Amino acid sequence: MAASERWARVDDRLIHGQVTVAWRRHLGYAVIWIVDDALGEDPFLGETLRLAAPQGVEVAVDTVAATAAALQEQPPSRLLLLFKGPRAALELVEAGIALPQLVVGNLAPSPGSKRAMRSIALNAAQVAALDALAAHGVEVVFQPTPDDPAREWAAVRRRWA
Repeated sequence: MAASERWARVDDRLIHGQVTVAWRRHLGYAVIWIVDDALGEDPFLGETLRLAAPQGVEVAVDTVAATAAALQEQPPSRLLLLFKGPRAALELVEAGIALPQLVVGNLAPSPGSKRAMRSIALNAAQVAALDALAAHGVEVVFQPTPDDPAREWAAVRRRWA
């Protein structure tokens, strides 16, 4: 699959208006693949997420290991990989799946987090995961909506520190 046919986004809200309208219009994805160990093991929540997707968009909800195995075997085209947090994205990269770019869109405040920019708060574990992704060659950018300017991880990290 060409890199332009696989997009990756961190958004702890998962399937919601920005993802189903603005990002779909911008990217033209046909498949949303939610990568999360807890959700991948919960059929009820997986079905709930499938119901939230726009008509005509296929939704898969899997663990990191199941996603890595499936993507190595036969990846779908026009795919949006969606993560609740950067740790799952890092685990997928460490499992051998290339992510040329990871767009961070929304991370709600959590204990120990600091606001990095509008709608994005990071804690130490998330910062470590983003640092590791960057070290693996993933271009990490912060962009809540397609209309927002993309900010590189290095610039956002300086603000977080």
